[in-house]
Amino acid sequence: MLAPFQIIVSKIQFEVTQHNTEDKEKIVNGFKHLLPESYNKILNLKSDELVGYHKNKILRHYFEISNKSQALEVASFILKNISDSMPKESIKKRLASNSELSIRMNKQVLINSSIFVLDNSSDIYKIKIKFVLHGKPVNKEELIISYITELISSHKNIGQE
Repeated sequence: MLAPFQIIVSKIQFEVTQHNTEDKEKIVNGFKHLLPESYNKILNLKSDELVGYHKNKILRHYFEISNKSQALEVASFILKNISDSMPKESIKKRLASNSELSIRMNKQVLINSSIFVLDNSSDIYKIKIKFVLHGKPVNKEELIISYITELISSHKNIGQE
């Protein structure tokens, strides 16, 4: 019997800003820490040049994974490796009405140690995980929160082979 609905990770978007004093190679390595090792070779990084408040040059680096099976694998890898606990209330605060989970990772900790630490400052890697529901669920938000909780609590070593 098929479930009345299905949750799919449809895409993941990644973004970080680089200031003149930061090394681009370290920024790229931070992105690589966010991905299972097999994905590091296919990292398709794009960059835009921005102008900061004090007219300084800032680079915005970003990429997206829109293949659904790859997006699920990467989302699972990220969620399972977050060093902070992510209780349901935290997930609820990070989940937008468009079913997009926003995660902000501490840039310096990630670059220097590959540890995933949630952060609310401005010096972060931004990650947006977009969920799509197919079918007619009763409570979309609660279903997505339960799904994320399951991804976090399942075994921690997925994608680290």
